[in-house]
Amino acid sequence: MFDTGIRSEKLIAERGARHNMDVQSYKRRNLPGTGVTSGHVAAVVAELVGERFSVTTAAQIPGHGGNERGT
Repeated sequence: MFDTGIRSEKLIAERGARHNMDVQSYKRRNLPGTGVTSGHVAAVVAELVGERFSVTTAAQIPGHGGNERGT
């Protein structure tokens, strides 16, 4: 997620440059090809705390769009 303020725009640009990518391409470097936002994660969390998932326990759902950048 890039809309939380955890990573500065400068840091995102540096990491993109490390991969020879512009900022927008770097943010979309995942399986769905879109930037994952805090809104996406919030929507999943809101669904998980509802009745539909009330019997689910110890589940882990990655929120990175299918790509762990590491850098």
